[in-house]
Amino acid sequence: MSTQQSMTDQTTAALDAVVGAGLKLGRSMLDAMRSSTPVSDVVAAAGKVDTSGLRLPQVSLGTQPCGCAIPDACFLPEKLPTVTAHGCPGATMTLRLVVTNEWPASRFVAVRVTGPDAGSVTVTPVQQQIGPYETATFTATVHLPDDASESLSALLWVRGCRDHVVRWEVSSSDGGCSCVHEVAVLDEPDTVHHWYDHFYKEPCCRPQPRQGRVPVVHG
Repeated sequence: MSTQQSMTDQTTAALDAVVGAGLKLGRSMLDAMRSSTPVSDVVAAAGKVDTSGLRLPQVSLGTQPCGCAIPDACFLPEKLPTVTAHGCPGATMTLRLVVTNEWPASRFVAVRVTGPDAGSVTVTPVQQQIGPYETATFTATVHLPDDASESLSALLWVRGCRDHVVRWEVSSSDGGCSCVHEVAVLDEPDTVHHWYDHFYKEPCCRPQPRQGRVPVVHG
């Protein structure tokens, strides 16, 4: 028998005992009142009821996770699993982003690349209109050097209804080969009001100054 089942059985038995004791006490008090017993005696008898056997089982929070983890806010990017690829020198590595528009209206979705090696990554197409509940594929490629062992790292951002980001780690090794990875991206709004929404607040980052201007503080 599992620990969870055992605790459920113990809880049920304890609640049955509590209800039974309550019914017995209620009947005893009614009988006492019908027999013109003084109220003070009835109250005193109620205070002497043995409740030692009516305790509910203790639950250890350390062994019984409550499942109350608060996920990232919907206005933050969805972090997709990192894709790691190994290719031989001179190989072409490919990452396909299969984006599905889960909304009953067309939406423009764009993909951009950031990171130290963003210039080595080519994305086709960079933007596409996706119809309601339709899917489009964005293909990112990188060509490894012919004569060196080199590692590349880039972030691919999918911008549609919300932002999604995947880290692409590519390394060159003699044991690698040209390969293709595929990542499914479900682009949809969060239309449910969750219990944890109330814990979020708007990001408190300071606004960036305009290009070529420095904020002036007047004292």
